Formats: sequence, C-alpha cells, structure tokens
Amino acid sequence: SRYTPGLGKGSEIDIPIIFDGEALGTLIVESNTTNAYDDFDIEILTIIAEQASLALTNARLMIIEKARRQKAEVLQRAMSTLTSDLELEQVLKQILEQLKQVVTHDSACIFFWENDTIHAMAARGLPKPEEVIGVRYPADNPLFNLIIETRQPIILNDIRKDPRFLGWGGTQGMESWMGVPLIANDKIIGYLTLDSRQINTFESAQVEITQIFADHAAIAIENARLYQHAKESSSRQEVLHQVSQEMIRTGMNADQIYEAIHRAAAQLMPAESFVISILNEETAEIVAAYLWDKNERHEPQTLAPGRGLSWHVIETGDPVLAYDYYNQQELASVNAVHFGSDDHIRSVLAIPMRLGGKVIGMLSAQSYQAHYYTIEDQNILEMLAAYAAIAIDNAHLFSEVQRLAITDSLTGVYNRRHFFSVAQKEIMRARRYKHPISIMMLDLDYYKEINDTYGHVLGDLALKQIAEQCNQNIRKTDILARYGGDEFIILLPETDIIQCEEIAERLRKYMELNPITIDDTAFRITLSVGISGTSKKIPELNFLLKCADAALYQAKASGRNCVKFQTCK
Repeated sequence: SRYTPGLGKGSEIDIPIIFDGEALGTLIVESNTTNAYDDFDIEILTIIAEQASLALTNARLMIIEKARRQKAEVLQRAMSTLTSDLELEQVLKQILEQLKQVVTHDSACIFFWENDTIHAMAARGLPKPEEVIGVRYPADNPLFNLIIETRQPIILNDIRKDPRFLGWGGTQGMESWMGVPLIANDKIIGYLTLDSRQINTFESAQVEITQIFADHAAIAIENARLYQHAKESSSRQEVLHQVSQEMIRTGMNADQIYEAIHRAAAQLMPAESFVISILNEETAEIVAAYLWDKNERHEPQTLAPGRGLSWHVIETGDPVLAYDYYNQQELASVNAVHFGSDDHIRSVLAIPMRLGGKVIGMLSAQSYQAHYYTIEDQNILEMLAAYAAIAIDNAHLFSEVQRLAITDSLTGVYNRRHFFSVAQKEIMRARRYKHPISIMMLDLDYYKEINDTYGHVLGDLALKQIAEQCNQNIRKTDILARYGGDEFIILLPETDIIQCEEIAERLRKYMELNPITIDDTAFRITLSVGISGTSKKIPELNFLLKCADAALYQAKASGRNCVKFQTCK
C-alpha cells in the first residue's frame, strides 16, 4: 500500500487488490485534506481490498464457468443436430451449417478419403464450389498427408506464404486455413477444412472445439453411410424411416427413448420379448436397461461379465439370428440370462448397436415360436439399431451436459448457480409449511498455504477430497455446493439452528481428526464454519446467507477451526 499525505492539496491511499499472488487492481481513496489518513485507515482499507479480491475472483470464476457452460451447450446442440438425420446428403449439410455455430470461418469443405483419393463431398461459402465439389484429387497433397501422418489438426495462419496451400474452389484469396481429420473407428475417413479471410484466425481454443465437433461429425457420417448401405439392401426402409423418426423426436429421456425403440421394433416385426442392453465403457458393465416380456416390462439388470446373449453380441460385435435358440450348437456356450416368463425363448434376433465403429449395446427381438425371424428381419433391425444408437447417445450426451451445467468441474459437487436455484425453492417450501431451514458456510483454514507450499495441482486435489469428505458427513437431504475459491456452502432443509450446529460441529471435528492424504503426504485441514438458521419467520435467502457469512467471519476472528452461528429473526 502507499499513503501520500500531501499529494497536491490533499491525501491519497493506494491499496493493491491481490488474490493468490496475482494483482487484480488497485483501491484508491483520496481526500482534499492533507494528512487525512492514519495507520488505522490503511489497515481498514487493506481488509476491504482483501474482500474485494475475493469478490472479484469469485465474479471471474462465475464468468469463466458461464462461458464454459455456454460453449458446452452450443457444442451439444450442434452435435445433437448432427445426429438428427441419417441421410448422408443432409448429414453433410448439417455438419457445414452447425460448424458456423462452433467456430468462426468464411468457407468450409468436407473431403472423404476413398481408395487413396481425396473426394470433395460438400462445401459452404466457397467462391467457386463447382471447381471442387464432386472432384477426386490424387492423394499426394502435402497438407492432407501431414494430417494422415500426425492424425492432428493443421493450421496455416498466413497461407499466402505457404506453397502447400493450393487454393481449391477459388480460395486463393483466403488468409488462414485449418484442416481437421475426420476419424471414425480409429481410421481417418476424411478431412474438414476451414478458410478465413483474416490472418491468424485459428488458435488453440478453436482447434480443440473443432476437433471435438469433427469427431462427432465423423460418427454422424459413418452412421449415415451404414444407414445408406442398410437401406439399399432392404425394401422396408420407408416403414423404418417413419417409425425411427418418431423415436428420435421422442426426446432426451433415456426411458422414453427405450420405449420408442420398442414401439418402432414392434411395428417392424413380431417381438413377444424385447431387450435393450447398454455397455458402460467406464465401468465395463453391461446393463439390460429395457426388458419386455409378454406385455410386461421388467426391472433392469446388471449382467454378470461374460454371461448371456448381451455379452456375446457386444463383445463379438456379431449379430445373432437363432431359429431355435436352445437347439443351435453354435450358441451352446452362450449361457442365457432368464427373465419374465418361465417358458423358454425359441427364436432370437440380436443386433449390436454401433456408434462410430464402437459397439455400445444390443437390441434383441425374441419369440416363443421357432423359425420366427429371417435375414430380412435382421437387415431391418440393423437399420433400427443405427437409429437407436444415435438416439441413446443423444440422451446420454444431453444428460451429461445437464450434469455439467449444475456441477462444479473441480470438486464434483453442485456449483453456486445450481445451489441458488435449489435453495430458493427450499426457502419457499419452508415458508409455505412453516418448517425450519438452515445454511452452513465452510472456509478452509490456511488453504492458501497449501497452494503456496505445494502448488495449485495439489491444492485442487485437496479441495476435491475435502468436498468428498463433506458429502460423506452430511445427510442425503442436505445440499452441498462450492461457493467459490476455498469456500463451500450447505443447505439443510427441515433443520433448526441447534441441529445445524450439531451437524457443523461433527463435520468440523471429523476434518480436524482425519487428515487428507495426497501422494503419501498427509494434510490436516481444519474448517471455520458459520451457520444461520430460522426461527418462526422464514427470511429471504440473501438474508440467511448474510447471517451465515457474518457467523463465518466471527469464526475466523475467533481463531478459526470453530463453529459460530447467527439466528435470523
């Protein structure tokens, strides 16, 4: 800080605003009077500057989180749109349309890698598209060869100086270029190229999001190709298209998707029993998520590894067409998982669901009569499986985006935005039914010393472990969120101030007695806790938070590692 007692005809105090060693700004206070300030004024303003640094840092974190969420939502909408159609021409058109929402550019082109040639399939914004669309180029282009070798995006931010850029389709006047591989089933199937009239248009952030988009575009292209091939081999494609479009329009709820898949299959072929199994790649488990037998749905089952038809189809990636299941020698080693009726299934048609070359699950139509399904039925169920894989992946992607929107990316607990949404509803419920409600604010004592001593990576791991320990030591009805920095907040419905104090003290003591361990190093981290609760009258949420924050300040001022409370009246 700096104090200038006689600057001109007055006085001035300059206090730096610093958070975690980073200068955020300066707090300047001026007076027309000389010698207007003393050491106490400087001390007070220093405290205000510290609080301002926390507020500015929290605001910055909220802006970053909002931008990240908006970016994820834009990308999710774009990717969801990509998989809404399986006609190749429409898929390519949607890729180019949605690419505009993802990254700024002036023109773009989609090339397929086929039989050692580069085939321009679709373009948008090219000055002379007729010169490139439909043309097959030799595979000796140095830029495309570099993409094949590295399997990574290539950026030219001043293409006029790069002789490798050939300016196809009238793009000689462009300034920047990016080429991104389209990879499906671990194979390069083509390239996505973007052009800009500005120098240095494409940076690392655009490269990352474009590659994510391109990965999903490649899956959409591969699925469209599979669908096109399957459609050409069957005369029943019109019925399939109609019922599958109904399935895709159903929505993003997984159970509704499963029911729509079943309805579609029932219109295409008889199915006294119907099964949808899903592979969870993270846990290596297969869940029979949808089980239907003789007009009745049954509870989902997690299937034992290696056992049953689902494991066989998903592991091998091969369809099963059984005319008499228990009498077919080649299926003798497949131990069926029984559900529903005591009767034995006779005919079985089971199809792997593929997404971008990976098997993600299985569809199976089954009958109690022998010789019920044909090769034609297999063809049509394979097409339905292609639609089903897209619809299920969309549902899972939507669910993941929703989870990311309400979750703190570091600790895995709720974020501040979601906490306020839930807390406001709980306050209204408590007011309506005249039930108590409390709030607990937690601050990690001397957490900054961990960051300063061991670095932010270890500090982040510590925050994550502390969030897990807090979750383990509160009730299922309590709502834990990261409030900002090293502060957490807990909403406790149906809880008065006395109960809240007991829970807070139990949590504080647990943290005091149970050090966290990171890389074989133990850290004893204590908590300062401020709590607020209601009496008969339920105040507004902001007032509850203000009381809890004041109590937290008292806990810090009292030497930390303690619990303080304020009753909101």
